Amino acid sequence: MGQGSRQWHPVAAIADLRHRHVFQTELFGHELVVWQADDSFVNVWENRCLHRGARLSVGINDGAELICAYHGWHYANRTAGCTYIPAHPADGPSRTVCNGVYPSFVQHGLVWAALEPPDEIPAFDWLDDGEPLVLRSLPIDASLEEVQRHLAGHEFSVHPDQDGQNPLFGLVPSDQNSFCYQNSASADPFAARFLLQPFSSNKTIIHGLVAPAPEEEDRLASLLHYNTQLTRFREEVESSISVSADPWLEDIDRPTHGRRGNTFSTADEIEVEVVKKWKAATDIAGFELRPAGTDLPTFQPGAHIDLHLANGLVRQYSLINGPEEQGCYQIGVKLEQDSRGGSRFLHEEVQEGDRIAITGPHNNFGLRRDTPRTVLLAGGIGVTPLLAMAQALDRTELGFTLHYFAQSTEHLAFQDRLGELGTRLRTHIGLGPEETMQTVEKALGPYDHLSQVYSCGPPQMINAIRDTASSLGWPPEAIHYEYFKNEKTIDQLSAFEVHLARSGISLSVDSGKTILEVLRANGVPLPSSCEQGACGTCEVPVLDGVPHHQDVYLNDSEHEAGKRIMTCVSRAHSEQLILDI
Repeated sequence: MGQGSRQWHPVAAIADLRHRHVFQTELFGHELVVWQADDSFVNVWENRCLHRGARLSVGINDGAELICAYHGWHYANRTAGCTYIPAHPADGPSRTVCNGVYPSFVQHGLVWAALEPPDEIPAFDWLDDGEPLVLRSLPIDASLEEVQRHLAGHEFSVHPDQDGQNPLFGLVPSDQNSFCYQNSASADPFAARFLLQPFSSNKTIIHGLVAPAPEEEDRLASLLHYNTQLTRFREEVESSISVSADPWLEDIDRPTHGRRGNTFSTADEIEVEVVKKWKAATDIAGFELRPAGTDLPTFQPGAHIDLHLANGLVRQYSLINGPEEQGCYQIGVKLEQDSRGGSRFLHEEVQEGDRIAITGPHNNFGLRRDTPRTVLLAGGIGVTPLLAMAQALDRTELGFTLHYFAQSTEHLAFQDRLGELGTRLRTHIGLGPEETMQTVEKALGPYDHLSQVYSCGPPQMINAIRDTASSLGWPPEAIHYEYFKNEKTIDQLSAFEVHLARSGISLSVDSGKTILEVLRANGVPLPSSCEQGACGTCEVPVLDGVPHHQDVYLNDSEHEAGKRIMTCVSRAHSEQLILDI
């Protein structure tokens, strides 16, 4: 393969990528899957699912994700990151679960790709006069070298009404993989261009461009004429050679040559630009963030990002994006009356064009997509993660209803997105606590094993929803919730020991210090986000001892079991905790 792996080659025509279609091709014997999302972005990936190696080309293009037909793994448009694993519906896939992505771009009706990153996208100075007519791609059972040799000495006629007259003669460019043909009766430097795709060692695909593109009424005649010419050329080439076995084809377990998608750590800072800021509702500002450098990591419904603000604060905000919007992040920020500086800074200081450092996304509020009925209960700004979930469920046509409780219609955020949900949206305006719970009880109904509920909003509302659902027979595993903040009074007076079972280290946690702070001070890295016991990021397993739970992330049964602890706020009732780290 050699230097050719760093060269750009056409691998498909845009006409091959029909709506919600998946296209399979090869380059130097490496299988590629090419698919176009509903936002017109064209993806060129390794044609293997990371799970069992099944071909993604027989999968499902839903317009935002490519879904493996074998076990249903979902891969996101643009990033190739895995967004959902049906066998683990409650878990967000790891950032490292990401398919191989090949460098690619679209130009002049063709999709171009390379197995390894080339230096730059080539300039097509021979197409300065406008868009050409893209011919039907033609496979030839011959090596790249054989096709090159025959093209160098072949003549084509110009147009249907000039058969046998004014032939096109070949001009071979320096890269040897594209051949320009010039009209012998004209000074026009470019009449036709034939570009070669080295499919495998004994198969080459010719992609043809004709300039200028004929008028609409002449297009069919021109396509037929050149297809006839190329078919004759193929017969000429194939009749002169014998086909041998293909040494380029490798075992399906070969390592990918495509770069992995965004596999960096969730702790890595990414610089983003505020490209749009708008009023999303009363006291709620919307922000659209786009990458200032590297691509944005894959996210799943329910995820949030950490904003590292210029005033030194770090704040968490849920993504409201639908599953087809992997190229940007959108968040909603409510101006809190008792703001400690985060929401006020974003509302008053951050403007369009500013740049912000972010980390994440993190997802401890993952959406299961294996039940036919999902009830979403949002209070105020708590609609943000549930709006992302509603859009994902709407795309997959799973049954759901989003109940949105707000003070007034002016407090309903992101009404453009809400409007797309149609009858699956229920808004409840100005209800008091008792009326709200009556509405919640009616929305939930008695539990059945085909249902689940997600809630997000003020802590008092989430607590009441959990109690109501439990009284209706809903088990803890069907009740999902996310607190934006922990309003419990945190006791930091106790002192105790923690023993790290895997590291063999014992540490003292003094009064006024958290487990998380002590671990970090002693060189034990542990991810965290909210650091108030609401998000679950700093959770670790407990092997022995009695935790003093002060978080709002774990449910009552998980608190009673005592097998997990949030190291940012929780402590110990016993003299020692043994942690599985």
